[in-house]
Amino acid sequence: MSNKRTDVARMTFCFITLLATCLLTTGCGSIRFSTSLRTDPTIKNMQVADGVKFSIRQYTANQHKKRTSRIFLFDPIDIAPITSVSQVDLSNHATQVYPRLFGDNFTDLPLSLIVSGKSSSFVLGEWLQCLTFATVPFPSWAHVNCKVHVTAQGNHGYVVNRAEHFKQNFSWWRSVYTPLGILPIPGFSDARDTSFGIMGYVSFGNNCAGYNKNALTMDSLIEAVAQCVKQADPAKLKAAYESRKARLRQIEIHGQTYWSFMGLGYAKGKDEPAEARVLLYRKYPTWEMKPIDKVVIARKRISNDKWEAVTNYFGNIQAIATATALIVDENPVKAVIQEVDKPALEDCFRTPSRLAGAWGARYLRWNNDALLEAKNRTLPDFVQKRSEQDLLDLIIAAEKEILKISELAESAKNRAQRIVGLGGNPEASRQMSVVCRQRIEIIKVVLRSLRQGLSARQRASAE
Repeated sequence: MSNKRTDVARMTFCFITLLATCLLTTGCGSIRFSTSLRTDPTIKNMQVADGVKFSIRQYTANQHKKRTSRIFLFDPIDIAPITSVSQVDLSNHATQVYPRLFGDNFTDLPLSLIVSGKSSSFVLGEWLQCLTFATVPFPSWAHVNCKVHVTAQGNHGYVVNRAEHFKQNFSWWRSVYTPLGILPIPGFSDARDTSFGIMGYVSFGNNCAGYNKNALTMDSLIEAVAQCVKQADPAKLKAAYESRKARLRQIEIHGQTYWSFMGLGYAKGKDEPAEARVLLYRKYPTWEMKPIDKVVIARKRISNDKWEAVTNYFGNIQAIATATALIVDENPVKAVIQEVDKPALEDCFRTPSRLAGAWGARYLRWNNDALLEAKNRTLPDFVQKRSEQDLLDLIIAAEKEILKISELAESAKNRAQRIVGLGGNPEASRQMSVVCRQRIEIIKVVLRSLRQGLSARQRASAE
């Protein structure tokens, strides 16, 4: 009798153990991933055009279908690793893989990447697994054709404008009520993963050592970029690289050290630069650093497609200084920055039409300082030496400026009251109102001197 009880207990234990094992191993799966393009570790020191280096600054990726469909107990599979890659991670990976081709210095040629993925999948295996009540795994797969469009702009259009392609392959199988899904799915792979789930939930990780498809995707992207730049004209690459380095300079304004960089702006849909700007930095710039000031110094005329230098004042530094472009062979080659001891009165009345927020208050405060300098240093000579017509033109400009600033001050006052009513912080609007009133008072003093000078000039002419 005791032996029978022992056998029954043993059988019960085995049954419970088997049931527990099945429950613990529910949701098993195996996946493999491969890509058609990989970097070559044997040419880690690859370079082009005698040491030209690039930096990946823009990365945009899209894929029309990012995941497979959910079928029965089987969760969707992520098949769009190109959309999970960030520009920062891609740039860092590039410098590690090809350190003599990619870098993170501000003078490296910036690259822009536009990546598109088109996927196709065959998930009959998922349905067959359902027919077997998720006990027998059947293979399913998906393919993603990726296109990598790489561009880099130089002084006269694109120096890199090419596309490369690669293909990503996913294959997997899964089971729910049996452990058969943990068997490795056959076929070539660059990465594999085996997943154990609970209550039918199966998912595949991305950051595990054996299945980091994001790292492999970055590998493919970097190799695609390398192939594109290798096919570009070395002479154009070298010229663009040297030009960018020459446009970054260390300068001094009223004893303060700055770094200036002349950047080129492109109109939408155009591959030729249409504008040149100078960007001002407190220290040697990095890609993430924002300039403390930037002004336009040259524009390309639409009528004859020729560059024309433009002079503008910096508005976010204490010193009064102007910037313009040096045009050589009909092209801007560098920024020319000069300190100004006697600001032109006409320039002080060219207030932008849109001024709002903290930036608007800072700009007007700087402009008020420049106007005070002009009142004390430039106004006496202006009244004595300029013609009656010049005096009259400036009087009209000053009166129009008062009207514009009065309207701006009233608008800032009303905005501050609305913000207070809504429980917000009205400080920026109040500062704008205060600076506007200060500006009006300064202009009134200048206007009085101009009118007196014009009256004296008219009396002298009448005599």
